[in-house]
Amino acid sequence: MQNVSYQQFLEQQQLQHMQQAHEAQQALNKTGLNNFSQRLRQLQQQFVQVQMDLQQAQSQVETQMNAQQRRIVEIQGRLQQCIQQMDMLIQTSQNQPSPSSPLNVM
Repeated sequence: MQNVSYQQFLEQQQLQHMQQAHEAQQALNKTGLNNFSQRLRQLQQQFVQVQMDLQQAQSQVETQMNAQQRRIVEIQGRLQQCIQQMDMLIQTSQNQPSPSSPLNVM
């Protein structure tokens, strides 16, 4: 009996595993299950990608929506300031005598 080094033993084990995997692959190819399994895995990967795309799109929409809401609040604030300025102008004008009222009666 030959003395086998540990490295040679590992190489033989790896070769044996590769041969078994190759034989199993050939058996699957003959039955057609391999193609089905591959297509199923590809479809699953597509579903995962679609789900990730959907989550990304939702996140983008939420970000845009939040930005628009902040803009609306800012515009509402500006509108409120304009209304207050107009109210003050109206109150000021009502407290002053009208330029069309006659001061001197003849």
